[in-house]
Amino acid sequence: MKVKSGLLLALLVFAFSTCFSGRWVWAQDPVSIEVFWDVRITGLLGRVEVYQEASEDWIEAEVGMPLEQRDLLRTGSDSYVEFSFNGEHLLRLEEASTLRLQDLKSSSVEMELPEGSLLLKLKERLFSGREFRIRTPVAVASVRGTEFAVESKEEEAAVGVFEGEVWVAGLLLQGGKETEVRRGQPPGPPRNLKRFLLHRRKMRDLRKRVLHLRKSWRRIPLEKRQQLRRNWLKRRAAPGRIPRRGVPRRGSRR
Repeated sequence: MKVKSGLLLALLVFAFSTCFSGRWVWAQDPVSIEVFWDVRITGLLGRVEVYQEASEDWIEAEVGMPLEQRDLLRTGSDSYVEFSFNGEHLLRLEEASTLRLQDLKSSSVEMELPEGSLLLKLKERLFSGREFRIRTPVAVASVRGTEFAVESKEEEAAVGVFEGEVWVAGLLLQGGKETEVRRGQPPGPPRNLKRFLLHRRKMRDLRKRVLHLRKSWRRIPLEKRQQLRRNWLKRRAAPGRIPRRGVPRRGSRR
């Protein structure tokens, strides 16, 4: 009896202490733990900057840098930046463009493209049952795993699909088709690719690049990625780096 009483007392003390420390060790729900994509810059050219909430500054980007939710990317003229999700999907932000990585959870990806062009090479069917959206000031594109491009301006957006399917403001757009959307209006009828033919060569390059990435990518745990970001920010905080500038408002032009 003394042994059982001692064991019961120990369990009660443990439960009491964990309750008031704010941690219920045995009651953790694994479903509630958020999982985020491993997103890293894999290539760039020219002037590419990242705005991070941790630094509250526009900082020069570099290859290998981990990206997180609410980061902003922007490119100068004759510039681009390429970044990958888990080494499986490859995206390329073209020149004179701004992109906000609003949500990077594995179950729901959302990015905002207030201006510029974005090319996406996504693994087929990977986003089945998941949400993947690109928001522009005038329309939302919802993806199911495909190859497509988005162009965004303040009053107009255009989407072109090379392979797969994309929903654009309620319109199903299939491979080989493109559409345009103006503010306050429904998307135009699908038509054969014309405006987006200029992106076809770049899409072929992305296909080759993603094949290489899938073989060479090495997963980095979230804690390690966060440490890499902290180290990277310390290096970039040295005097003489890019000075602070205003953060563009969502949906506005710089």
